[in-house]
Amino acid sequence: MLFRRRQKHPPCADFSETPERRQFYHIDLEMMLKGSFCKRRKKTVRQFGVTVNGSTRLVTSGDVVDRETYEALLAAGAIRADVPGTLDAAHKAAGLSPGNQ
Repeated sequence: MLFRRRQKHPPCADFSETPERRQFYHIDLEMMLKGSFCKRRKKTVRQFGVTVNGSTRLVTSGDVVDRETYEALLAAGAIRADVPGTLDAAHKAAGLSPGNQ
């Protein structure tokens, strides 16, 4: 039909994923343990390629990645785990060492 009404609602989404699985992580230069250094806009960044579900993703320091890519980077040993809820991460963000409370 030529003058058919459009559907106003998007197609059904897959709700099998819980909200905890759909998290995003910021990758800092200090977090990355592996990769090659390169200059980008007068800044030094680090890049590392990781394969997730059959596709290779190039992760650059400063990027925001999904949980699957984050877990693949951890498994490859390319980054160190930086959990924001820990006390050491809070001290690091405040510029304090854990011994100087």
